[in-house]
Amino acid sequence: MGGRRLLRGLNHRWSDQGVRPHGRSAINQSRRTSSTRMASGVNVHLTPFALSGAEAEVTIIDNYATTINSPDLTEQMLPTLKRAADDQVFPSPLVTASEDFSFFAQQAPGLFFFLGVTPSEQMGRAAPNHSPEFTVDDAALLTGIKALSALATDYLLQNPVSR
Repeated sequence: MGGRRLLRGLNHRWSDQGVRPHGRSAINQSRRTSSTRMASGVNVHLTPFALSGAEAEVTIIDNYATTINSPDLTEQMLPTLKRAADDQVFPSPLVTASEDFSFFAQQAPGLFFFLGVTPSEQMGRAAPNHSPEFTVDDAALLTGIKALSALATDYLLQNPVSR
């Protein structure tokens, strides 16, 4: 590349903690080949740096763990969420967001959920969060307060703390 350096960041996120090492391996392998089949069966296609005459040094820093809900806690608290949200509770598609919550969920059972705040007239075309166009239906905040309050109360009633 004529002495020029290109520094590029890659934010890699995995929905399964066990896939992470294979993903890192595939990223490193991409320095030499255009296709890598991970042990999980997933094919990763990346343009090899070598094809462009460049050399690459890859350093991977794991900052966030995968956010995984406790299946038992989710099952236990689902009726509470449904009651607080007038039965408007739906499974979320798989999301690989980076959340600090993942660290808490490694120490104790965790339940991460999304609160739908998109105004009904913008459904399907609303701007994502972190956008200056992002809009919140303030009525949804009441649902969030009801959900968090009910989750805390029901959990403590169902799992008394022994002293």
